[in-house]
Amino acid sequence: MSLDSDSIRHALKTAREFGFHQVKIRAGEDSFRAVLSSSPSNEIEETPVEEFAIVTSSEPAAITLSAPVVGYFQDGGKPLTVGMKLKEGQVVAEVTALGLANDVVSPCDGEIVEVFVSAGDPVGYGHILAKVKRK
Repeated sequence: MSLDSDSIRHALKTAREFGFHQVKIRAGEDSFRAVLSSSPSNEIEETPVEEFAIVTSSEPAAITLSAPVVGYFQDGGKPLTVGMKLKEGQVVAEVTALGLANDVVSPCDGEIVEVFVSAGDPVGYGHILAKVKRK
């Protein structure tokens, strides 16, 4: 096993969600370390890298649908719902900015597993709209 960018992103996201101030992971000969914020004493703890691991799964990875611009979320004909089937390239919603509709396109075939927005919600660039489980 080797470190890949998806594993590193997942580790960083998880660390931020749970308030960790540093991340250390190792897979085989590869290792990665990042400091997300200073610890209260402004000293970084020296913990051996071997205590951290990457957790992998045989399940298809969930990817996110994100807002392409700052604006207001609008459904694309049908509301985004859990269980909704998507095709790669399908326009599933739009974000309206300055009166212009910007399409939100499915990057893969899959199924929506979580929805984080409703019609009319304000969103920022990159705001996660929904999670999609790849098929």
